[in-house]
Amino acid sequence: MQPIAGIGTSGQVLTSNGAGALPTFQSISSAVKTVKKQIFASSGTYTPSTGMLYCVAEVLGGGGGGGGASSTASTVSAGGGAGGYSRVTLSAATVGASQTVTIGSGGTAGSTSGGTGGTGGASSLGSLAVGNGGVGGAGATAAGTVYAGGAGGTATSGDLNIQGQGGIYSISLGGASAMVVPGEGANTMFGAGGILSPQLGSSPTATAGVAATGYGAGGSGAIGASKAGGVGAGGLIYITEYCSQ
Repeated sequence: MQPIAGIGTSGQVLTSNGAGALPTFQSISSAVKTVKKQIFASSGTYTPSTGMLYCVAEVLGGGGGGGGASSTASTVSAGGGAGGYSRVTLSAATVGASQTVTIGSGGTAGSTSGGTGGTGGASSLGSLAVGNGGVGGAGATAAGTVYAGGAGGTATSGDLNIQGQGGIYSISLGGASAMVVPGEGANTMFGAGGILSPQLGSSPTATAGVAATGYGAGGSGAIGASKAGGVGAGGLIYITEYCSQ
């Protein structure tokens, strides 16, 4: 075995240079010493912490709103889709002095006239990662009809881009086994979609949709007559920083 050339001094660490190469002493100032985080639930500016070497940014769009149910009794509407998710690893040089943070709002509730839920807003870290909002669930204007849940939002620009989960469709059954099942809002790993319990019987109680909780999830559908859907949850940006101090 060959001896290691030189002796390390204060402020240096012994660093591997890969198979077949001797390790060398390098300045510890370029090594990761601390891990920090910055979390954004509202729009603003990301300014890296002092000594940030690189970071991992997770960007989530806003969730879609649940559909509303019209004045016709026993109408039942669908749930909103979840926001798209983008994850990216960024060097300090790529981030620069700062980046604009945009957080997408949750989609609005579908109206009591049977309106479709609003689409969630897009979240972004400059142009480095984008999570688009989930689509609102379909509103219900007639009983005994199935309505489609909103599609999940897309994502772009990251190393990993995942479309959000779609909202759940509604079910309305008549006859001897009468039942209405409002569509659930889609979940994310940072939030839970709204859920409104099914009802049995030919005369269900009119009930408004349930709002999503957490971040990026969709609101639930409603049971009419004349009930609004659930509101979607706003987006999120979670940045993990690896710093030299």
